[in-house]
Order: sequence, then structure tokens, then C-alpha cells
Amino acid sequence: MQNAELNMIQAMVQQIMIRDPDVEEWRRHLVRQQLFTGQEARELNEREVTLLYRTLLTYKFQRMNPKALTEACERYQIYYMIDLDDSIRAAAVGY
Repeated sequence: MQNAELNMIQAMVQQIMIRDPDVEEWRRHLVRQQLFTGQEARELNEREVTLLYRTLLTYKFQRMNPKALTEACERYQIYYMIDLDDSIRAAAVGY
């Protein structure tokens, strides 16, 4: 995976986790994904759950093709500002 793609995915994951900081929901998600039993998930501390959930989302997004990743951005309402060079802007406006 290219560094730019990984940076985008990491920013996406961070935005998702900031918008919905419900550690208990993340814990339930780990159980629903059958990564842990309910008991195992309850024994995880908040930091462990956070790290595991972040890793799970990152892995999930890394495996997506560009179209699916774009759809995920739309679903989670994540938008990026792109800074274009002035010459590119001029060409886009002229087009």
C-alpha cells in the first residue's frame, strides 16, 4: 500500500473514532466480528480496545478497492480538502 493511501486511511479511522468515541460499542464490535468472546472483550482495558478497534478499521479499509473506500468515506461523511497548485486550478476553471 502506498504511503499516501495509508495516510488517508489513518485519517479516516481517526475521524471515525473521534466522531463516535464509544469504547463499549467498539468492544461489542470486536465481539460481533468474532475476534473475541464476550468475556475476553470485557477483560480488555480501554486502551487495548481502542488499539484493537483502530487496527481493525485500518485493516478493513486497507483491503477495500478504491470505489469501496470512496463509498465508505461517503457513508461515514468524511471529506478531504485537496490543495491544488495554482496552474491546476486555472486549468480546471478553464475546462
